[in-house]
Amino acid sequence: MPLITATITKEEQGSKLGIAFERVAEDRAMTIKLIRDDSLFKGSELVEGLIVSSAAGKDMEGMSPKDCADALRDAPGGEEISLVCKGAIVSVKKPKKKLFKKESKIGISFKSTTSAPGKVFVSAIKGSSKFA
Repeated sequence: MPLITATITKEEQGSKLGIAFERVAEDRAMTIKLIRDDSLFKGSELVEGLIVSSAAGKDMEGMSPKDCADALRDAPGGEEISLVCKGAIVSVKKPKKKLFKKESKIGISFKSTTSAPGKVFVSAIKGSSKFA
């Protein structure tokens, strides 16, 4: 699997990088979650969904998204830092929402009154109803 390396230079140590990482499960690899439009990584070959291999020279195997962000954040300003990703995009399939089929109407309406609490009355039956 090819590696993609993006190298940037932060102006100062506290410079914002505009990139976020995620791990969808403990047994899954960490990936790039988001690259903001104002990110120093914008315009590089990095894209959301790539698996992170190393950040600022530190191996990210088994590390958390916070560890990765901290490695980049803690890198000194004015020096080049690299983010290396594996050239495969991980996509997470979200479960499809179950669509419930709406049952057809039965053609009968009910109502209750305050004069008879707890009781329900038939208020109307359509001619096409099975109750007609």
